[in-house]
Amino acid sequence: MSADLISKLNGFSCTANKDILHYLDTERFVDFTIQAHLEKSSLDKSTLGEILADQGWSEAKALELSNKYDFGRDILARLNK
Repeated sequence: MSADLISKLNGFSCTANKDILHYLDTERFVDFTIQAHLEKSSLDKSTLGEILADQGWSEAKALELSNKYDFGRDILARLNK
């Protein structure tokens, strides 16, 4: 991951409410997902889930977010077709 992508992920993860996401948390997560797409990052949902768990997210929330990330990447990839 690039320094910018790591910064966006940490900016989201460190400030987010880990129980119930606030709309600003969601915006930061979307910004992270878009940055990953723009960089053509190889970060997959499994690795993201592990990173989020290491950052204190529950297993369920880490899975939920990694699935949203994967879905977002799939949607963004269709824009380039």
